[in-house]
Amino acid sequence: MVHETQPYGFAARLSIGLAGLLFGAVVIGLFLVDARLRYDAAIDAAHTDTRNYAKILAEQTALTFGGIDIALREAESIRLNDTRGAYTTPDAVHRALRHVAQTSPALVAIGWTDAQGNLQQHSYDSAPPRTNVGEMSHFVAQRDRSDAGLYVAPPYLSATSNRWLSAASRRLNNPDGSFAGIVTAPIDQSYFNKFYRSVDLGSEGSIMLLHREGRVLAREPVVAEAIGKSLKDSPILSERLPRAEAGTFESPSPVDGLSRIVSYQAVAGLPLVVLVTQSRAEVLAPWYSVVGAFAPIVALIVAGVAFGTWLLLRQTRSLAAQTHALADTAASLSRTNLRFDAAISNMAQGLCMFDADKRLLMSNDRFCEIYGLPKELMKRGQTVGTLIHEMAARGFIPDDSSIEEFEQFAAERRRQTLINDAGRVISLSRTPIPGGGWIAIHEDITEQRAAERLLAASATEIKRANELFSVAINNMSQGVCLFDAEQRVVVANTRYAELYHLDPEQVRAGTTLQQILAYRQQRGTNFAVAPDTYRSVNVRKLQEVQELADGRIVSIVRRMVSDGGWLTTHEDITERTQNERRIAYLAQHDILTGLANRALFTEKLDEASKRQKRHGAGFTVLMLDLDKFKAVNDTLGHAAGDELLRQVAARLRGSLRETDVLARLGGDEFAIIQEGETDQQHAAVTVATRIIDLISQPFDLDGHRADIGTSIGIAFAPDHGSEPDELLKRADLALYATKSAGRNDFRIFHPDMGKRQQERAA
Repeated sequence: MVHETQPYGFAARLSIGLAGLLFGAVVIGLFLVDARLRYDAAIDAAHTDTRNYAKILAEQTALTFGGIDIALREAESIRLNDTRGAYTTPDAVHRALRHVAQTSPALVAIGWTDAQGNLQQHSYDSAPPRTNVGEMSHFVAQRDRSDAGLYVAPPYLSATSNRWLSAASRRLNNPDGSFAGIVTAPIDQSYFNKFYRSVDLGSEGSIMLLHREGRVLAREPVVAEAIGKSLKDSPILSERLPRAEAGTFESPSPVDGLSRIVSYQAVAGLPLVVLVTQSRAEVLAPWYSVVGAFAPIVALIVAGVAFGTWLLLRQTRSLAAQTHALADTAASLSRTNLRFDAAISNMAQGLCMFDADKRLLMSNDRFCEIYGLPKELMKRGQTVGTLIHEMAARGFIPDDSSIEEFEQFAAERRRQTLINDAGRVISLSRTPIPGGGWIAIHEDITEQRAAERLLAASATEIKRANELFSVAINNMSQGVCLFDAEQRVVVANTRYAELYHLDPEQVRAGTTLQQILAYRQQRGTNFAVAPDTYRSVNVRKLQEVQELADGRIVSIVRRMVSDGGWLTTHEDITERTQNERRIAYLAQHDILTGLANRALFTEKLDEASKRQKRHGAGFTVLMLDLDKFKAVNDTLGHAAGDELLRQVAARLRGSLRETDVLARLGGDEFAIIQEGETDQQHAAVTVATRIIDLISQPFDLDGHRADIGTSIGIAFAPDHGSEPDELLKRADLALYATKSAGRNDFRIFHPDMGKRQQERAA
């Protein structure tokens, strides 16, 4: 019999053990999947944010230096006019240079030198810090290279104060092309910090402006010892920048040693690089908090499952032994015709047979063992009353009657239970026989009762483990749902139902995906994709992003299961997506006025040019420049100047159609693109006149009245050209003509304007 009993018990224990192992593995797997998804989402979001901010700040830096370059060119024009005698006194030249220096808040001063580096003219109010710059890097670069163009020098300490400066410069040539000196402008590097402070990168984030030569120009938050520090041998300059002008990586900071997520962006046309970083520890802080909160819960669930499985295995082993003992007894009874006496003697139960007169016909040894009766007592003809009193004397009392009742109704009652003082439990079963009398089977079920109590306790533990599992998945921030191969719900958490505004009953086990999609259609949380397409195509995608009918955006990740089902997690990423869109908006719009910036204006102008070439539809470009704007800055300060620019932008926006493109190109310079006009000239003159009237009206700047004007230059496509650069240049020539004629007016481009400009340049 042993060779049959063992396999049966082993198979039962193996099944229970595998079930417990699988349950624990599912709990741990769900926890690890959730933790990994949260980790990847946090790192990816930090990469995206730093990359977008680096791009925006690089474009802002390029715009700033574009304005500085314009200032250098204006200073070069002042020098040329001075050589021609246009200025009667040195003080007139000084005032002109001061006016140019005030066009950009980043400039400390502006001036020019001779071929030996001696400073000849400048915009300083007093004596300049240096009268000769012949040994400085920007002078040497312009002297030794005729093609240096706009050159931005590495940082250097001011000669009169303990602050770091840089310098922008352009080469001056004699008529024969030989070196005549430089026009130069010291730059206050702290100017860039005010832009950097507006970017929220967390308490440990940083922004750095780096010269390709290796030195740090500016850093926010400010670290005094970092300014001017050389990072020439760092991987960013020696390895990454030579390979790509922009990128993202993770590395310890050379400034404070923190592990950071770093994005860099080279500034177009300049030897500068913008670095934006976030602390890796700060990015992952929410992730560590969630993992730390849920890890103990998961550990408790797995421990409960393991303990319950161990108890169940132990009890199963005992029950398997008892079950097979019964099987052996049944097998023995099947052979009673041949070996009746041997079988009776080897029964696991006690057996005795009585006749109609309640006298013993036969019994086995087990009956005596159960009750501790002597074998001499079990002689044929013994009365049932004698045996009952002997059993009672040994403590075996019926649980439902007295001794007298037990004797009186010994033949009628089919089943009874006897319990002694030691806690032993005997099950008594009687079977009537033909002709009167009965056969009684006595079985010791003490261990079986104990096993039943253990099973009940194990069931309670498993129920508790299931409750903990439900608490764990129902407190996840992501919606989780497991589907089988027939697209039916196996399990879904509370967040999944909340995410799609469903009742718990609508996502209970057995609900089909088709039913869930119908419920969501009713609740207004459905996707745009058709239900049949979603069930046949989308459910096979490992990852996708969908927009709900109520406007929210959900990220969906799926893990396929070997039986044909899948585990899917759903996360509401509406806020993150809106942040990304906001960053994209900032990349194409002016921070101060909210208008399109130069980059977006250039893109729209290029699109209009392509439409004109394809369809022949003309369009108009208007260039605007504010008159007397510098006087407002000089008298009321830059804050008032910024407010004036915002009010000008509002008036311009109100004077145009929604289809017109309005942009701020930098400083006090604006531009407009008009399309769809049948009479271009009439429409352009109308809007120009309207704008001049609007801008001429007084502005209220915090209680101060400001009176300014505007000069406008107009160019038509295709009459004045079809290429964007060509149209901008000609609108600018018309703007210059307006200013030359007295300002606060407009001019339409005429070819003579280009000729006069060439004559002036010659």
